[in-house]
Amino acid sequence: MQSRMPVIIDFYADWCGPCRTLASIIEKVAEIYDGKVAVCKMNVDENPSTPNRYKISAIPTVILFVDGLAVEKVVGLHDIDFYKELLDKHLYKPEVISEEIVEDSDAEVASDHTL
Repeated sequence: MQSRMPVIIDFYADWCGPCRTLASIIEKVAEIYDGKVAVCKMNVDENPSTPNRYKISAIPTVILFVDGLAVEKVVGLHDIDFYKELLDKHLYKPEVISEEIVEDSDAEVASDHTL
């Protein structure tokens, strides 16, 4: 899966009660993260080979892809705060700063603590 932004896929079936409940939660997630996360739905009955590929044995299942890799797999029904926390964890990672800056700040800290 290739995308510039993270992708969340909701694997569901029309006959699944928890899947129907999750659908409204996933719609809210799509609104909140519009432009930051691509949100997709995959009906497992209409696309039986795709769930097998990702070893999905129960629904609802949500998989989060970042840089083309499946980084989170969530089985079952969870509230919107759970999904917000999950996405924020992957969207707002601290950025790595230059090694030179780290070395300079380490030297300053070391000089501040000399006896």
